[in-house]
Amino acid sequence: MLDEPDSGVDVENLEIVGKAINKLIKGKSGLLITHLGYILRYVRADRAHVMIEGRMACFGNPMEILDNILKSGYKGCERCQMLEREPNVH
Repeated sequence: MLDEPDSGVDVENLEIVGKAINKLIKGKSGLLITHLGYILRYVRADRAHVMIEGRMACFGNPMEILDNILKSGYKGCERCQMLEREPNVH
């Protein structure tokens, strides 16, 4: 479990941190917690989850979610279609 490994890391070094995480978790499972999400450009993640006010608001492809948040903010996560398809996730 990595809690905000990108905290305090400048943009130029996010790739270095991402590569180190990929090497660390190769062949294993891991949990990465981030508030900004930019590190997702460098970490090979299978799935992303967005929590808002203590509940899962959205989940899916990490890059699609990041792109959506950068474009529309977290409001798009609140309207996530994925949760409507899987009602037992709440």
